[in-house]
Amino acid sequence: MHPRLFSPFGFDIFSYGFMLMIGFILAIYVTTKRARLAGLKPEFITDLAIWAIIVGVIGARAAYILEWKSPEEALKFDGGWRVFNIFDGGLSWIGALLGLVLVAAVILLYNRFGKNRIIIRDEGGIRKRAAILIAVVAVVVMLIGARAWEIGTKGHLLRETRDEPARIQLPNVTYNVEYFAIRSGGLTYYGGFIPAAIAIILIAWRRGYRTWGVADIIAPSLMLGLSFGRIGCFLNGCCWGDVCETGFFSNFAVRFPPDSAAFQTKVEAGEISKLASSTPPVIPTQLMESLLAFGLFLFLSWYISRKRNHGEVLAAGVVLYSVGRFLLEFLRSDNVKNWFNLTFSQNISMATFALGVGFFLYLRLRGARSEEGLPPVAREEKAVRAARP
Repeated sequence: MHPRLFSPFGFDIFSYGFMLMIGFILAIYVTTKRARLAGLKPEFITDLAIWAIIVGVIGARAAYILEWKSPEEALKFDGGWRVFNIFDGGLSWIGALLGLVLVAAVILLYNRFGKNRIIIRDEGGIRKRAAILIAVVAVVVMLIGARAWEIGTKGHLLRETRDEPARIQLPNVTYNVEYFAIRSGGLTYYGGFIPAAIAIILIAWRRGYRTWGVADIIAPSLMLGLSFGRIGCFLNGCCWGDVCETGFFSNFAVRFPPDSAAFQTKVEAGEISKLASSTPPVIPTQLMESLLAFGLFLFLSWYISRKRNHGEVLAAGVVLYSVGRFLLEFLRSDNVKNWFNLTFSQNISMATFALGVGFFLYLRLRGARSEEGLPPVAREEKAVRAARP
């Protein structure tokens, strides 16, 4: 396992972040190709991908932090929120000015090259709603810029070690920045999938597209991206399985080296000595989920041309992944159990399974009812409309 792939110019490239990036790129590429066949504009898919990545990463990281894998790991995030406290370490007027310039530049460039225009004043005078919205955005960007400039210019980054998380040292305060260290792992799939799916649905609906038709086009690619992400988990040494020195799974067991998350966690838990050369043999649940996700990608790609109604591919993917993830969680040992003596992901899997099954049945029943009493010509027109994105 190789948590760090290489370090060009002293900057560490982590295998987890690298594989996650490869998964995103391939998912966007496949989705764009499939969208062209369905008559969708590639630019629309790119916009969706950008928003999905932003919202998904934030949600996945937040879910990971809230899940608090272990008491020892929870300490890494203690007090990390203070980096957002603008009264704690101060603001920089230079950063605020740069933030204001950035907002003005974006508006000018958008009005110059964009398809639409941001209009603040027209023949009727100042448009109050647009002016207030721009003012709010400008204030937020200025605060972010002022805070970022203050920390960036006066702070000193203390790199992560085996005993200490990554921190930023200012003259009078130290900030824990483990919240943002996602290159080396620390994302929960459900925490990213659910908010990203909501963002995609809302954007598609807002722009007048068939919401569930767009969701069906994207659903297989989500599984493709997850497949590569889990390979990154394996290389990083996180999301490991139970110890299996005997039995069926011992034929596929792996050992993680001292610089892996699995090794460090077992040392902190007192299961192995820090002088050990590796972990005991454990089940490679990361690769098992990677194969599951890739299999779902192939199945959903096959099913997308055979669906009866828009939304069925998304529902089928949610149902099948929920079942697979629920079962795989029994083989993992890195997650704590909470509600109903099940892990966080198992509880979410039960909820998503129920929603997916209900939505799939609703689509099938709605499709059956919608054709009742229709003359042949109307059925043909309906089939043509259903084939459109």
